[in-house]
Amino acid sequence: MELREYRKEDAVTICKWLRTEDELYRWSADRFNKFPLLENDIEENYVPQIESGRFFPLTAIDEKGTQVGHFIIRYPREDDDSTVRFGFVIVDPEIRGKGYGSKMLRLGIQYVKDHFDVTRIDLGVFENNAAAKRCYEAVGFKECGLRKCEMPIGTWNCIDMDINLDKKYRLVNEETYYRKGVFRHFTEDCKCSTSMTARVDVTELVKCSKDSSTKFYINFLYILSKVLNSRDDYRMGYLWQTEELICYDRINPTQYIFHEDTETCTLVYTSYDPDYATFYKNAVSDIEKAKQTREYGLDMENHPNWFDASYISWLSYDSLNIELPDGFLYFLPIINWGKYREENGRLLMPVSVRMNHAIADGYLVANVFRLLEKEMAAFCNGKR
Repeated sequence: MELREYRKEDAVTICKWLRTEDELYRWSADRFNKFPLLENDIEENYVPQIESGRFFPLTAIDEKGTQVGHFIIRYPREDDDSTVRFGFVIVDPEIRGKGYGSKMLRLGIQYVKDHFDVTRIDLGVFENNAAAKRCYEAVGFKECGLRKCEMPIGTWNCIDMDINLDKKYRLVNEETYYRKGVFRHFTEDCKCSTSMTARVDVTELVKCSKDSSTKFYINFLYILSKVLNSRDDYRMGYLWQTEELICYDRINPTQYIFHEDTETCTLVYTSYDPDYATFYKNAVSDIEKAKQTREYGLDMENHPNWFDASYISWLSYDSLNIELPDGFLYFLPIINWGKYREENGRLLMPVSVRMNHAIADGYLVANVFRLLEKEMAAFCNGKR
């Protein structure tokens, strides 16, 4: 499927798809108020809006060039160019329920990202159009309001929905992605993760932390965050709603605070800041706030670019394995570390790195340990 600009002759097919008066009103609300609709009615409505430069009708076609769907993109408000609205969304009735609608909408969302400088897309769907609402939800739209719409056919409840495009990432073209073959194999044929545990020498970092009266834990968390932000491969993500591979501009650590009285944890969302002093101050503050609650505090929807960073303080372990369900395309790193212990006069700490094999192989996982050693040495030498 692909999108092209609407053509005058497309109106003939759209009118044929509107088989009943109910279908007409579900499609157009009160914009036409007549049934049956004729192609000239669509043209008379579209032409002046197209000329305004704020109305963009598109047609979806299949691989044979056959018209299979249609929708428009418009700026809903004259004084606001930050939002566009999808409208007049329709798919050929003969092929509904086969994924054409969601595919067309995903292409529409990508079209907006490529051609418009906006942060939001919204749309309206009538409460009595449950199938359409499910389709919108499948590509990432969420309810944001409810209003009544007065029409000649009656008063219907209209659900407003939107999707936020406030980008904190860039799209990765899967056709030019340097790991294209590996990515395809491990997202289609062999969906799995790869993980390693190694002992990292933290002798100098422990000493540096004591000498500066700072917390070793937060210092290590800062260094870890710096390492994982140093390379695109560690900042990858996957938008399942739109089936897009992305690279986040920045990823942040999700800490875990353990409560002795309840033997439970609270998540701590700390934003990574390259400035050490700022990061340290914020991390301390975040930890103290988390100590005041016993809630788990999971909020992945508002923290999509946060990676797991969990300290297992009770054990200096030799190996750790974390698996996600088969086919779950979660690409952010999952990092664990345990107690350091003395071996031959050095302090060694177990660190486990888990990544999805589609975006990381043994080299990239092993490279995390190499970069940790490098950044710890720089940190202890005052390069923060």
